[in-house]
Amino acid sequence: MKRGYEKVQLTLYYLLKSLIALGLILSLIRQEWINAVLIALILILTYLPSIIKWKYRLYLPLEFDLFIIIFIFLSLFLGEIHTYYYRFWWWDIFLHAESGFLLGIFGYILVYVLNEQKNINITMKPGFLSLFAFTFAMATGTLWEIFEFIMDNIFGFNMQKSGLMDTMGDLILNASGALLISVIGYLWMKKKIKFFVFDTSIHKFVQKNQHLFK
Repeated sequence: MKRGYEKVQLTLYYLLKSLIALGLILSLIRQEWINAVLIALILILTYLPSIIKWKYRLYLPLEFDLFIIIFIFLSLFLGEIHTYYYRFWWWDIFLHAESGFLLGIFGYILVYVLNEQKNINITMKPGFLSLFAFTFAMATGTLWEIFEFIMDNIFGFNMQKSGLMDTMGDLILNASGALLISVIGYLWMKKKIKFFVFDTSIHKFVQKNQHLFK
């Protein structure tokens, strides 16, 4: 059962990468040079987790790789290149809520690793870990909104859509996703309530990266 589940994950992972590569080929054939450059950058971005794993001898569970590439595919490839943000009014709402959720998970993993370090004489309570995960997601989301503002005003993009209303709406959605994962993480640590992402992915991350916990 577990092997079949991992096979499905790998299939979806490579399928999404193949679709992005196919989009690049079609843009080159149609001589849509701007789209081709943007899709090429998106494709390179999907290899970022692999580069980080190789450079820092870091094991990331397949779930994390898949979450990242799904978000890149939905937000940049479908959202920006194929204008899904304009075709579907709920696309931006869905993705910003998801981004807060994912950033919260990464923030939780980051501080969880520090908390498990044997050479750091600090034990952080579940409430603090949840607070850190929330603020990490919010800070990263804010930096992204700053990036959108710069791209719109310097390079003439339209990433902020309706300006202030879009920015504040994105931040609220980001906060909602981050708050959800923070509450779940707190219940997972404090009340020992089972949750798939934490039960499998974080435990797997700790087991495969023992060198981080020396």
